[in-house]
Amino acid sequence: MSTERTRTTSGLDRRSYLKLAGIAVPAAISPMSVAGASDDGAYEVIDARGQTIWIDDGETFANKLIDYTTGEGCTIDARDSTNWTIRNIGFRGRKRASRTVFGLSDTGNGTSTVENVYLGDGSDAVGDSPHGPGGIFVGPEHNGTIEFRNVNVQEFPNNGIYASAPATDGDGSIHIDGCYAANCGISHYRVGGDDDIITNSSVELTERGYDGRGVWAWAPGPVSVADCEFAMNGRHYSFVVGANDDASHLRISDTEWDDEFHGGWDIRSGGAITFSEYSGNNPHAAVPDGCPASIADAFPTAVGDIFMDDQESTGESVTVGVAFYNAADTVITIETESGDVVGHSDVVPAGDTVEDLSVSLESPLEESQAVTGRLQYARGEDQFGATVDVDGESVTDTADVTITNEDSDTADIRQYDTNDSGRIEFTEALRAVAEYNTNRIDFQGVLAVIDAYNTGKTV
Repeated sequence: MSTERTRTTSGLDRRSYLKLAGIAVPAAISPMSVAGASDDGAYEVIDARGQTIWIDDGETFANKLIDYTTGEGCTIDARDSTNWTIRNIGFRGRKRASRTVFGLSDTGNGTSTVENVYLGDGSDAVGDSPHGPGGIFVGPEHNGTIEFRNVNVQEFPNNGIYASAPATDGDGSIHIDGCYAANCGISHYRVGGDDDIITNSSVELTERGYDGRGVWAWAPGPVSVADCEFAMNGRHYSFVVGANDDASHLRISDTEWDDEFHGGWDIRSGGAITFSEYSGNNPHAAVPDGCPASIADAFPTAVGDIFMDDQESTGESVTVGVAFYNAADTVITIETESGDVVGHSDVVPAGDTVEDLSVSLESPLEESQAVTGRLQYARGEDQFGATVDVDGESVTDTADVTITNEDSDTADIRQYDTNDSGRIEFTEALRAVAEYNTNRIDFQGVLAVIDAYNTGKTV
């Protein structure tokens, strides 16, 4: 892992803190790059803000975590380029905005690749389409080859991988290998070209999400399916052939499939399905080896880091700027110059990133000193194990904490109204933000008020 760090500016830190405190703050926040494992040493977290990210000819778009917890969308568009690569991409949070996540085509008769992608948190059925957004769409202009390898797509209402459109012109091919699709509406793998192949992949339907076909083969075919598992649990067809009065052909070999839903397959418009003697009806769908089962698996190695800025404090808490680790649940501990652990955070789930996190100290600091924030493995409630190590380096950071007088104007929160229990009212937290925005109190002042409101501290 590169030791070079890309730090946020102090202005971004302040806005991020107020955002996490649950108080709306105007102005967009730019995507944040933080250290991690990738081709160039940067692991980028991109907040979904309704933007489109365009992929050019020959471009590699890799090592990104797209954060859908913003409630907005972000679309990756590679529909007018060739020989591109999309690799090591994770999507955090359920998609609650319209538009398909990926719009793809190879328009230069080349070969493009989508590999190691986790799209498993799903999507609500929102937007202009009567079905809602899909996971991946391949446009009719596609005339090359797209290789989908190790892609996990779940709970999208309008198809998991929708790649039948190019077949209408007879151009372009789709290869799906080592992929997992579950609980998607309409279909999980929708293809139709005469060179379209699905291998070593799984489909699963459970009681959660949407119910769609396993494979839907559009005209003209033939589409080949080999070494796959279709555990539909009686909820929909494993295979459907043909659509819109046009016949197709599906060839199945060495595949286990579910026949509980009306026999498990349906032929429309005079199409055909051919089964090899090695196929059967005992499916056991699982995420294939090499396919990411979680966001953490979408990145090639463990990545993690922690950042702390020098800061002022009353001694009762310390703020951690950014902390993340993709491979395991962690706890952030705070250690004094003398090596005493004086506080720790709640458990940070694997793959989550925390920003401007205030860690309350069980033993308040009585004097200014350097403190160390340390990522340690979570071992249960209020328990933690060894320090996280990435590429031979302990994930720690040190910051100088200057203790301020609790009675000073900056730290004094007693001027704000409280409820009958002596706790800061929400309206007073809003007043503190307004005073900060008009330069009547500084950042440490508004930080103290919001901390008191969030923690229920008695004033």
